[in-house]
Amino acid sequence: MDENEMIAQRRAERSRLMVVRLAAYLNICNVDRFDQVPPHVAKCFLEMKYEEMIRPLVLNDRANGMAFRGLAAKYMIDHVTASRLCQPRPPKSVAPMKRFHPLPKD
Repeated sequence: MDENEMIAQRRAERSRLMVVRLAAYLNICNVDRFDQVPPHVAKCFLEMKYEEMIRPLVLNDRANGMAFRGLAAKYMIDHVTASRLCQPRPPKSVAPMKRFHPLPKD
């Protein structure tokens, strides 16, 4: 197994672990292993980006007093990413609606 395959395998294991944690946090299911998570739940969570998946978990742990370095170790991210995930998201801007000219009368 080459280095790229090992990295991909570690990332997959990390994602599966976070699926279990997120499912428990959201009270969807309280299981110990990834293969016990309902398939439709696992599929939904695995389609998310890793940072999107762990953000609620990171915010909860931070609210409970965990330091950024602790968050980084627990979620296998760097402390800068942990800090960024805890920042409020800017509101999404919506493009203004285009004004349509009224239709000509026949």
